[in-house]
Amino acid sequence: MNSLSKIHGQIERITFSSEENGYNKAFYLMGYHVAEQNIALKFKILLNNPSSLRNIDEERALEWVQKRLEIQLTERQKEGVKTATRQRVMVLTGGPGAGKTTIIKAILEIYRRLTSKIIMGAPSGRAAKRISEATGWEAKTLHRVLEWSPKEMGFQKNGDHPLEANVVIVDEASMIDNLLMHHFLKSVPKNCSLIMVGDVNQLPSVGAGMF
Repeated sequence: MNSLSKIHGQIERITFSSEENGYNKAFYLMGYHVAEQNIALKFKILLNNPSSLRNIDEERALEWVQKRLEIQLTERQKEGVKTATRQRVMVLTGGPGAGKTTIIKAILEIYRRLTSKIIMGAPSGRAAKRISEATGWEAKTLHRVLEWSPKEMGFQKNGDHPLEANVVIVDEASMIDNLLMHHFLKSVPKNCSLIMVGDVNQLPSVGAGMF
């Protein structure tokens, strides 16, 4: 079998409708199509399952965390913190100086009162080190979080062996490609809260990306 035949066997053609152009054809490598479908499915599962954490009073939590950290959150930051405590999946985005790190610190402080099972990750070692220094909470690269095994050429954390976490926070999520996101989401428990932090001005992923 020649190289072209091998590639052709991995490609799936997807046809979708468009009001402007009628029917158009999109071509996917099979692995990317499966990953994209499973990413959407896992988000749906997370959104439709109850949280493993107890409900809290958002206003009291806000008042407490501001006193605890000796900070005064802006109205937008307050809304970000409340959304994180209310929603199962949250995307936190904004440019440099928007206050994302302050929001993460406040969220972590609140969640630390509810659970010790908090995992924070990032797509690169530099990003993990930066968010660790900024929040005081250990962060790891996603490959370390998922326990990549060179021997088995795969991740040890997956759907059959999920992460032991009630809350997962991922910084610089815009740099995560679809294949890594697919493997990462497989490892997130269905009752876990997921917070993804990103910036449209950050470097995009090398592969097909999320944002």
